[in-house]
Amino acid sequence: MTTQQKKREFALSLRMTHPEIDLQAFCDLIELVPWKCHLAGELRQIEEGRLLGGVHKLSFCTCVFEFDEDVSLEDVINIALDDLESKRNEIADMTSSGGEIHFFIGWFFEGTAGMILDWKTLRRMSDLKISFQLDAYGTFL
Repeated sequence: MTTQQKKREFALSLRMTHPEIDLQAFCDLIELVPWKCHLAGELRQIEEGRLLGGVHKLSFCTCVFEFDEDVSLEDVINIALDDLESKRNEIADMTSSGGEIHFFIGWFFEGTAGMILDWKTLRRMSDLKISFQLDAYGTFL
């Protein structure tokens, strides 16, 4: 029996919602570059400008983290937390006024996979009131 190298790829972004504030301005405040943003009350539309009907109920923003291929997901999260902890007061103001923040983790793999987020990392996330969403995309061989 041979062991096949499993290919794993992670994508990590920080997603934020708020009932009213401009999250692009919040990203500037916490020194992150937004990838996609919209304001509560704006018309819903696709990037090409076609209207979808209705308005966005919440402001939304997502910021993508770049990292080296050989860095583990937990290390990337901890590196992001190192930066975000210096913005603790700004994050607390945003979340205490109705906003929510979470790490969005896209996990792409072949075969089976597993991971552990250790309690220290989870505690750091919890201290900043950051949740996480894990979307796993596996391909069976």
